[in-house]
Amino acid sequence: YFGDDGVTMRARVDNGLTSAAKYSVAGSNPVKAVAATQRDGAEVVIFNTEASNTLLCYKYSGAGTAGTLLWTASLGGVAKNAIAISPDASFVVATADNQVVYAIRISDGTTIWSVSIGDDEVQDSRPVISHQGHVFLGTKDASSFDAKLVKLHRDTGATIWTALGSSVEQVTASPLLADDGRVYVPYMNSSSAGRLACFMDNGSSVSAAEFDVATAGFNKESSPNMGHGGVLYLTGGTSLQAFYTKSPHLLRNAWSKWHKDQRNTAHVALSALSPVKVDLASRFNWVGIAPVGG
Repeated sequence: YFGDDGVTMRARVDNGLTSAAKYSVAGSNPVKAVAATQRDGAEVVIFNTEASNTLLCYKYSGAGTAGTLLWTASLGGVAKNAIAISPDASFVVATADNQVVYAIRISDGTTIWSVSIGDDEVQDSRPVISHQGHVFLGTKDASSFDAKLVKLHRDTGATIWTALGSSVEQVTASPLLADDGRVYVPYMNSSSAGRLACFMDNGSSVSAAEFDVATAGFNKESSPNMGHGGVLYLTGGTSLQAFYTKSPHLLRNAWSKWHKDQRNTAHVALSALSPVKVDLASRFNWVGIAPVGG
């Protein structure tokens, strides 16, 4: 699901080697955020456009259908970045440029809660939702340099804990949640240097940083990912970096990335995948795998 040439939300069907248009919704403004899930045997797509403070929710019962508008939800600002759907598909979380985080009920579009994180900016944040439905996101503060990684309660939006917050300018890339409770987060410090930190989520509290290491630059558009054996991949500047971690694998998803099975999620045996050789040296400025956190 994506906004293609700036004015249309499209979905495509992946047939392995090729893809075909599935359905689309045309609008008059660039599509900025799209998320999708399944409810009652139909696909539900939620998206926002650049010049609008409104989230739109459409339901599709089959390929080629025009879709049915289920609801619209008015926000106090524009959701300019990724929106996240809870694992049980009951609510969606969006961050808007009025510096407010919103949780919207998917069944009817009503606002469950809306919160601000102090005076920090949140419009660049890309939220991630845990299996319990709690929301993890970062903030930005270019004046007092106390940007944070924040965990919010799924039912109320109340802050459960915060991490970082000292000499940090922005935490705008998506946090990565691992299956063992660790949270990995790229950030930019007050000297505009990129770093990667790891924290253990203990439920109602968070550990001190298990590690906090320099990265080869910072890219606020980059979200980390994790492959087999807990290897974390991150782009920074013009480099693709890989880090060994203590985590076994990425947090398992309720909605997998590949035809609803475990492929491309780091939860499938290597023998089940067709080997693909990639010449990284010619395609990337490869930094190499660095062990972090012991």
